[in-house]
Amino acid sequence: MSDDALLVIRWREGEGCRIDAASPTVLRMLGETAESEPCLQALLHPLDRDCFLTEIARARRCGHDRARHADHRVVDRDGRVSWWQTVTVLHPQPDGGLRAVSHAFDITGLRGCGPPQPADALPETAQPEHAQPEHAMPCAERALLQAMLDSIPDLIFFKDLDSVFVGCNRAFAAFLGRSEEEIVGHSDFDLVPRDLAQAFRADDREALRVGVPRRIVESVRLPDGREALLETIKTPYRGPSGELLGLAAVSRDVTEARSTEETLRTLSLAVAQSPVAVVITDAMGKVAYVNARFTAMTGREASAVHDLESFALCFAETGSDEFREMWRVLSGGETWQGELPARRSDGGLYWASVTIAPVREADGRITNIIGTADDVTERRQAEEQMRRAQKMQAVGVLAGGIAHDFNNILTAILGYSHLALDSLPEGSEVRDDVAQVTIAAERAKGLVQQLLTFSRKEKAGREVVDLRRIVEEALHLIHPTVPLDVTIRFVCDDGDMAVFAAPTQIHQVVVNLCKNAVDAIGDDPKGGGMPRLIVVTLAHATVGAPKELARARLNPGRYLCLTVSDTGCGMDAALIERIFEPFFTTKAVDKGTGLGLAAVHGIVADHGGVIDVVSAPGEGSSFSIYLPRHDPELGLRAIKRGRGRILLVGDERTMLGMAGRLLRMQGFQVVASAGSRRGLALFTIAPERFDLVVLEQGPAGQAWRLLTLARAFAAASPGIPILVCTSPDSELEGAAVEAAGVTRILRTPVVPDQFVTLARQLVEERLAQKAGRNAETTTGRGPRSA
Repeated sequence: MSDDALLVIRWREGEGCRIDAASPTVLRMLGETAESEPCLQALLHPLDRDCFLTEIARARRCGHDRARHADHRVVDRDGRVSWWQTVTVLHPQPDGGLRAVSHAFDITGLRGCGPPQPADALPETAQPEHAQPEHAMPCAERALLQAMLDSIPDLIFFKDLDSVFVGCNRAFAAFLGRSEEEIVGHSDFDLVPRDLAQAFRADDREALRVGVPRRIVESVRLPDGREALLETIKTPYRGPSGELLGLAAVSRDVTEARSTEETLRTLSLAVAQSPVAVVITDAMGKVAYVNARFTAMTGREASAVHDLESFALCFAETGSDEFREMWRVLSGGETWQGELPARRSDGGLYWASVTIAPVREADGRITNIIGTADDVTERRQAEEQMRRAQKMQAVGVLAGGIAHDFNNILTAILGYSHLALDSLPEGSEVRDDVAQVTIAAERAKGLVQQLLTFSRKEKAGREVVDLRRIVEEALHLIHPTVPLDVTIRFVCDDGDMAVFAAPTQIHQVVVNLCKNAVDAIGDDPKGGGMPRLIVVTLAHATVGAPKELARARLNPGRYLCLTVSDTGCGMDAALIERIFEPFFTTKAVDKGTGLGLAAVHGIVADHGGVIDVVSAPGEGSSFSIYLPRHDPELGLRAIKRGRGRILLVGDERTMLGMAGRLLRMQGFQVVASAGSRRGLALFTIAPERFDLVVLEQGPAGQAWRLLTLARAFAAASPGIPILVCTSPDSELEGAAVEAAGVTRILRTPVVPDQFVTLARQLVEERLAQKAGRNAETTTGRGPRSA
């Protein structure tokens, strides 16, 4: 702004109001030089001079630091009159005097007065302009202000001290659905519902009372029924002399903005508390946000991740195939996703599922990049355990099928071999040859039994046994076969070591593991580098929460842990993956069958246990078997607490009544159903309530219907024991019965003692499995006729 446009006067109170300094334009109007001492009163029009000074005196009395003057006239040295709009800033002095600075604008043109007129052209009786109310505004100036207000999209309105509208802009009128003429001169009670008008009136009074701007956020319902959230700033406004005139308000409809803010807040909280790590960068890869889960998962502080590359390096090494592939995909503006092995800051290993994707605007322009990472270690472990279980199950099915077919062939070989031996004379060379065939067939029969054990199709009788005694007997049996330079040490905890198991099968487990340890020590290429030692440990183990082992998961429960450790050659990860497969062996062709550890796996799984292996090349191996401990009071508690519950399903009410009475007399809880549909419905609602299902086939019953029903029960609760009572000529046998989930078959007529004993055995096995909370429940048991 040039000097000519400035109208500034610094003056002091006193005679004539002497001017200390003024802008050049003012000095030219006074006809004075900068060195002279002009007076303010000489510049003011005689008719406006007293009003100008009165306004200053009123502002001082009110304690204001400035005075806003009504439009007034000034007269230059040639007698020409101009109109000014002036604000005077007051600076009271310690001695009681006053110094002031007046800032003015020449508004002669805005008032429509044309160029400055000589002072004598005005009649002496002319009334000064400010004889109007001091807050009045000339028409031209008011029109300009209204046009400016109407151009503003916010809602603007003015009220007097009685909360009557004295003006508004076009946006406010449109918001109310009325014209300006329908608003001005009316109050809120004329325009909005009474309760809302009362709230507005209270807000107005509070704003006038405090005398400062007041922000209000309020939800209003308009006359047309619309709901709106308004943010309003109500400010008291004053006249040129500082007197309070009313309220000026600016209101904004923030309904959509608040909804957007709430959505953004929800999204922000969701990202901040997300169970996956989230990193957001700008389009150039500079990090803008890192949530707390990232630090919890990786162990790295958010400050350590400053760009997209440092985020990626938390999961992939520079130069790796995954790293190069990731950048190749991201460079093309596409989404990259993968699962990577990662390392925490403390050195711990885990698997991370990482996704990095561009964030695009509607026009396709990339504005940000978002990266997420989730710890999927548990899922991958579960998938790996499931894959192993399915693999072992498939191998077991194959081995069981082969064993059954081979068993039939061996039966013929052994039978005809014995017939041939009986027909050959003693001392015959051919007799010796046939005898060798018989011996070989007997060995093959032993292999078949191991295959059946692995596939869990050969069920041995179980009882409560002392695991310590079985291990000691097995070690005593194997000791003579162990080389003299190999030491076997047995360490056992004190206390009860009872398990519900088949003694011969547990005996086989110990023998097979010890033989495997002896072979591993014999295969040790270091020779005498380490003590040739086998340590067999038997200890109690209590698991309070799911525990991840090297190869399996151990569910909460009380276990006995049998561990066989050796100082042999050890195994790598690839070898550990296959050691339980049938016929897999690292020994020479004539040294092993590859069925020893496979049989161990089958026996342990069938007993509701878990087997784990820890080994490394050159560091020996350790096989740990966890078997559920037997609770000696389990059966008593089952009866007292009603945990032994049996479901009877059949068509013959006489049979159901007899069976129900027999079982109840033994302390079992019995639920009987004379219809298969009703029985299945009762079971499906809460299958965990039942420990045994007994299905009775009537005289006219068809085998396929009974098998279909059994399959439905097995599907509703995998592993539930199913006892079928059927006639002697029933066709229930073979693979179809096994596939239907039938556990045992009892031929009629039923002997009461036999029926109750068999039911008790199946219930106790089921309760033992529940007590151990075994992760691997028995899903296929070969049926046997009793």
